[in-house]
Amino acid sequence: MDDEAYEELDRQLTDAEAKGKQLTAKGRELTKAGQFITDLSQATKGVIEVHRPPTNVELLINDWSATNEVVDHALASLGKVELSSITSASGTAAYTSSDSYQTTIVLGAVPAYARPIVIERINALNEVIGRSVEAAEVADLLRKFGFDQAPRGKASAFELFNTAHSAFEGPVTEDNPVSTSLIPIRSALNVVIAELLRRRPKQEPAKNEWAKIQSIGRQLKSESVPNKIVDTWAYQWGQLLDRYLSPAKDQSLDRSEWQHRLQQATLFLKSLLNGIDPTKLRP
Repeated sequence: MDDEAYEELDRQLTDAEAKGKQLTAKGRELTKAGQFITDLSQATKGVIEVHRPPTNVELLINDWSATNEVVDHALASLGKVELSSITSASGTAAYTSSDSYQTTIVLGAVPAYARPIVIERINALNEVIGRSVEAAEVADLLRKFGFDQAPRGKASAFELFNTAHSAFEGPVTEDNPVSTSLIPIRSALNVVIAELLRRRPKQEPAKNEWAKIQSIGRQLKSESVPNKIVDTWAYQWGQLLDRYLSPAKDQSLDRSEWQHRLQQATLFLKSLLNGIDPTKLRP
């Protein structure tokens, strides 16, 4: 075999090694996504066994049905699996599961003797969901979509998002109230929504917050993301604004409630961006 043939063989082996590493990395990501769905569904079932149904059971059914559709699609075509769509769907379901089972609300609806097991199951659910709320991962998504850029004199969504999480992670002082975290993340979300609206292929009227998310989802979502997920995004966006973020400046919140609101906003942002097809965005 001459030198040229050996060089060609070397190129092929080097290429195979690189692709093998990519495949291994993808496998780890797929395993992580599958394990999260397994753990989240088991933890949610655990809570339902001791307290059911939540007031928004239909929304839970909707989200888990959508997650099953996405996973069915993935299992049927593993060679073309869209991991971001799985992450988007399961993250959307995680938001709903977390909202459905807040300890302070649930404990008031169950008898005293059942409370220890209810607390145990809810803690297990929150532990699973907490693993998916990685600020660094969402910050990378913001950077991927260009949200680390901002007009002169204004903060970027990336900067606002990091400010929100840094405020929570730092010591709580009089100079570091809850509003220094929840108001910035609300601003970050508003920047993201406004920019996604601007980058829709077709500009169409969106007269309220629900219509904005519906238009974004209709025009920009990945094909493997079910339409029902878009409905949930629209609902969750309204919940975030009306219930969690906008009223924060007028409320006195303990740290656990602060954490919950920050978590929900982060989950929403992660699910939304993972569900967007970057190739559909106009410049």
